[in-house]
Amino acid sequence: MVKFLRKFKKSKASGEKIPTGPSEKKQVHPARIVAEEETAPISDDVRAPNGTNYRGRTASREQDSNNALTTAATPTAFESFMDYVAFPEKYLFKCSEDGNDVDTENEEHFLNNMGNMLYKQGKLDEALKIYQKSLSIRIKSVGKNHILVADSYNNIGNVLQKQDKSQKALDMYNKSLAIRTKCLKDQNDLSIADTYTNKATALLKLNELFDAQEMYEEALCIREKKLGPDHLSVADTYIDIGLVQEASEDKADAISSFEKAYAIKKKSCKNKSEIADTYKNIDRIIEEYGESANALDDAGDFEEAMEAYEEILAIQKRNLGDSHESVADTYIDIAHILEHQDDPDSALKIYANAAVKMYQDAANIYKKKYGDGHEEVANTLIAMAEVLKNLGRNKEAADLEDRAKTMLQC
Repeated sequence: MVKFLRKFKKSKASGEKIPTGPSEKKQVHPARIVAEEETAPISDDVRAPNGTNYRGRTASREQDSNNALTTAATPTAFESFMDYVAFPEKYLFKCSEDGNDVDTENEEHFLNNMGNMLYKQGKLDEALKIYQKSLSIRIKSVGKNHILVADSYNNIGNVLQKQDKSQKALDMYNKSLAIRTKCLKDQNDLSIADTYTNKATALLKLNELFDAQEMYEEALCIREKKLGPDHLSVADTYIDIGLVQEASEDKADAISSFEKAYAIKKKSCKNKSEIADTYKNIDRIIEEYGESANALDDAGDFEEAMEAYEEILAIQKRNLGDSHESVADTYIDIAHILEHQDDPDSALKIYANAAVKMYQDAANIYKKKYGDGHEEVANTLIAMAEVLKNLGRNKEAADLEDRAKTMLQC
């Protein structure tokens, strides 16, 4: 313990980041709001344009990274911290009115851990006071341009963001970022990426969409360099970017960003639920395309409606493969549009034959997924038979209807 205390004091003098204990701190997952020193919990402040929680991955990975708060260096501070866990009110009183009761050399460190605990408990006003006190001590102890001070500004920003004080939070993140870019030799340090992400979150709340996207892209650049292109944090950042693009009505770019995230998740993530939830971002835009296509069809704009459905089909095939049930559903939608075109006979035959092809493709997919006798297959064959009747292909239509009736009776 004596050797560790000497290292602690030397670190303050050198301006390096002070270790939080004899063991190494776990790497913090750099998505969403991050408290970058003794890590506070991560909040889900960014939401999809429809108001739903967009991430899918929830907080599982972050919670794995943040499942323990680090403790201060000396036995006195450690014992005090553990006592605080059992009796937080007692230590909140001691620190707010008589900070000297705690080991003064480690007081700021202890206070920061206490702030993290209060933050986790949702006691934001109390956490803010503790973080501010820790900041004051750090500035006096190590100066204004130290990484520890940057950490404190970041943590204060997190609390303000949780309190919906996004402009004040942004000011704190700017101070944190200024110190980091000045003090860190490695300008691709992940803590800088974290701060860019935090800034973006605040900007998004302030509806500064262009600046928010710019911050997310800065974070993405760093994470790709430091973590590699297939890291889950890179995927999460693509989701962040995609949400800003979606909110900006830039659907094509949003789809591209979501697809990149989905591809990484399929490659690197073992959690099937998280992968499926990531695809929901793509599916949400597909639903919007579908609503637009239906509206265009109702308005008689056949060509525009077909373009929208063809785009949907291309997106689904890229991400789900040719044989997915969603692809079959889109074939059915396209077939309905083709089937009901009121055009001269020659054009109508072309559309009707195309509709038959769409129904056949859908039936094959349903058959592969559910088996030959499933209701979905039968209903698709019945719909195809109706189109064949309109084409005068009555024998083929009758055969399909007989097959469908047999399936439905089983």
